[in-house]
Amino acid sequence: MSKFKMVNAIIDLVINVTVGLLGLRFIMKLFGANPSAPFADWIYGTTDSLLSPFRGIFTTPRLEGGIILELSTIFAIIIYLMVGYLLEWTMYFLIDSTSKGTKK
Repeated sequence: MSKFKMVNAIIDLVINVTVGLLGLRFIMKLFGANPSAPFADWIYGTTDSLLSPFRGIFTTPRLEGGIILELSTIFAIIIYLMVGYLLEWTMYFLIDSTSKGTKK
């Protein structure tokens, strides 16, 4: 496995897990999941630190039945995807340029 593919796989794994957890959080808030349920509590607790840089950017509309439209979660998903893409792009050029310099 090349260096780029290995680094790319690690970045993909981290970003996919992050986005997956945030997506679950968004869906659970949207459908009004009970925050005292163990799984919901774990998802909310796990993703709180991922959302902390994005809190307060948008208002969070609350609808009847406990439905919460957490727009900051959608924004966080977009930003994490962009960061992952930029990391992969940067690593591609860093690894590609260093491997060209070492070949004779």
